[in-house]
Amino acid sequence: MDVRALAAIVATGAALMSPAEAEDALSALIGSRAAGEAPALVGRSLETFLAVETAYKEARYSDALRDLEALWQEAPPADARWVEASRAARELAQSPGLNIGHPPCYYSLRMLTDCVRWRIDSGS
Repeated sequence: MDVRALAAIVATGAALMSPAEAEDALSALIGSRAAGEAPALVGRSLETFLAVETAYKEARYSDALRDLEALWQEAPPADARWVEASRAARELAQSPGLNIGHPPCYYSLRMLTDCVRWRIDSGS
């Protein structure tokens, strides 16, 4: 799969493909990085974002919160690993030109965490 196809996947989320296809695309994306040394958090954050975005759209808020809390338990906000992942995401944006954010998906994940908690707390 080429970088343009991967960019389209990231831009539209996992809604256009099965979870297995999204996982394969994510592996190809991370594997396409020139150095091939992306920190695990780059893939983990993108994978979590795609899964949570899908769960949110399907009103599966408990599933979304479970995935988000697992990520934040593994790599809490402001953890030093986000700085390392940010550097890798910046390099990824420069080589094939794919921008997944710096740090990768971080601000989207923070926003989704707030949105999911609001949905659960409000009984939506």
